[in-house]
Amino acid sequence: MTSAELIQNFQERNHVQLNGEGLRMTIDRILTVNTDNRERESVIGKYIASVYPQIADEFERNRVKASVENTANASKTTALEFFEEYVNIISQIVNESSDTMSKQAIENAEKAKQNLEEAEQKYQREVERYEEAQFFKSTGTNIDMTPYRTKLDDAEAALNIAKEKNNSATPFNPYESTMDYFGFSGLDALKMLDNQLNSHTYIEARRSQIESSGVTNPAYFAECSQTFGENVKYQNASADVKRKMQEVYITKQLMQEKLDSHTGISGWLWRITHRTETNAMKSYIGYARNALFSAGFDKAAEAEAIDAMSERGYFSAEYSGSILDAVNEKFAKNEKIYAPIRDKKAEIKAISNLPLKDQLFEIKFRPSKNVETLNQQNQAFKEVKAIVENNKNIPEDVMKVFEANRKKLKQVMGLYAKSQSKGPQVMNQRDTLCENIETELLTQVSQDNYKPMTFDQISAMNDQKLIEDQKVQLEVNLDNPNEKQELSQPVVVDPALEKDPIVKSN
Repeated sequence: MTSAELIQNFQERNHVQLNGEGLRMTIDRILTVNTDNRERESVIGKYIASVYPQIADEFERNRVKASVENTANASKTTALEFFEEYVNIISQIVNESSDTMSKQAIENAEKAKQNLEEAEQKYQREVERYEEAQFFKSTGTNIDMTPYRTKLDDAEAALNIAKEKNNSATPFNPYESTMDYFGFSGLDALKMLDNQLNSHTYIEARRSQIESSGVTNPAYFAECSQTFGENVKYQNASADVKRKMQEVYITKQLMQEKLDSHTGISGWLWRITHRTETNAMKSYIGYARNALFSAGFDKAAEAEAIDAMSERGYFSAEYSGSILDAVNEKFAKNEKIYAPIRDKKAEIKAISNLPLKDQLFEIKFRPSKNVETLNQQNQAFKEVKAIVENNKNIPEDVMKVFEANRKKLKQVMGLYAKSQSKGPQVMNQRDTLCENIETELLTQVSQDNYKPMTFDQISAMNDQKLIEDQKVQLEVNLDNPNEKQELSQPVVVDPALEKDPIVKSN
């Protein structure tokens, strides 16, 4: 089934509208700008996360309204099914766009090659004609060489253009899926579905219905009479009957709210001139109050009704154990991929919260994408480098990590410089560059056994080395113990300091 057919069915079944042309243009741009399939999926996933809530809100509003008004065309699609259908449409568009652009790229390459061959042949013919004319001219024949020269120059220019187009004919990397649901994690999906299901409540839909169809609609009494059977009690009722009782309670509250809105002299006049509406509201309020009282609908039940009908979404019951199990099952593959990714991200985030100078001794150090922080990291590196470069006592593995982080800083700063002309998307290469450096590093350093040092520990080592270097090693001549030796000069205290010593504040 084509994406156009999927969209049409989706719209008719769920009573929503999709901009198919806009979706295709966006997908085309994403596939063109990004060549790596994992990166493509990431961008498409972020795009879905940004636009899906709008279409989901329309769907949820329509199905709540249809269900409350008990219309025949209410959508039977669940929130999870709706999300899956939407993602399936995007997937179909992606595959169609990829196939189209792949085919077009092949055709363009073949056309460019063909044009190059034709340009080469034409150029060769013009070369031969020019040389032939030149030969006859050399034999004394009166020939104007200008037209031959012009055609040769034109053919050469056309050949150069054809070569350039042939060389610039970029092959298209076809899209291939690497993760389900464009990389959505189960947690992402659950959060999105939770937001969708809680976007529209029963009380909103009922209030809208009362405003549009009026308070005299006989459906309100019909629903109420059907809900309260003989001797039915709220505490012992089924979940469906409890829900119906809650709806009656909320409808009664809305009727009372509307009736109470007509107060004062103007309200009295409205009630006089709108007796039918006034009597309908009073009748429903009295009928519902008696039915609820007989069913034992107490204060606790009222609190439950307010929570279920006005605090949570009308279909929030879908967000239960069944949907949790379904999401966990459908997103199991992604979760296996994301578990180590989340651990890595958590580790990298923890390192980013360390002092800048301490970060430089961590294997998972990441130069920042933010230029201000990046410059601060670079300045910290320069200061640390001045301390470590002359210290031979620092463990070898610590120095290797420090050197690897130097490479990361250098390469990421190069990325930033390149991003100024080619766009901020260049910075997306940062993690790949850092991971490549870390892969090489881990062939020399054991990640499990590595113990990073702090800058203070490095500084302390330098201070100790300085003290040891300043010590004067005295050698005593045992043959001549009284031999005069050159000793360091005694410390002379400034009289001013003796008179007024420095006091350190606590």
